[in-house]
Amino acid sequence: MAYFKTISPVAARELIYAHRLQGWGRTISVAWDRRTTSDDGQREQGQLEVLTLRFGVKKHLRTQLHDGQVAGSGSSAAYDRAEKGLFCGFAMSRKYNGISERVNGYRCVPFDQMRWLKLDGNIYKIGAAPAPQR
Repeated sequence: MAYFKTISPVAARELIYAHRLQGWGRTISVAWDRRTTSDDGQREQGQLEVLTLRFGVKKHLRTQLHDGQVAGSGSSAAYDRAEKGLFCGFAMSRKYNGISERVNGYRCVPFDQMRWLKLDGNIYKIGAAPAPQR
């Protein structure tokens, strides 16, 4: 995989937020390491997972609140995503352990666990930027 350039996690966050504002309907791909093991045990903590996401999907906007009630599209989520370092998008497919599956649902990805990001045809490696050469 040929990377366009190496960027910091902060720069990746800014790219994602800018794309979310400008690129409604276009897809992005992001690879990240899971923070926790999945409920079904198929995806383990620290395992690489690749999601293909879209921003601007409004079809399934319903949020489950803490007390079990369902809120409409006008209310906020049950937790603060920014406080937990997450961004959310509508996931269309997921790849892990060589398995590719359709998911069609909202998923949140942690900014601090991202490895690479494919955006507008460019692949950005996320990590410490290399030192400038003299």
